[in-house]
Amino acid sequence: MGFTKETIINALALLGWSTENEIFSIDELIESFKLENVQKAAAVFDLKRFNWVSSQQLAN
Repeated sequence: MGFTKETIINALALLGWSTENEIFSIDELIESFKLENVQKAAAVFDLKRFNWVSSQQLAN
């Protein structure tokens, strides 16, 4: 099983960045992403969350 590029980009963008919406298209990410909203703490990769993002991307 693989992951779409949208899933990978979406999951990576959420590392250290919090927002009300967690599922974005690439265009929505470009519009919404603000560097000043990125946390300064070290990002932690969560495989369960990554798989959840993938399932949400595939459902849309």
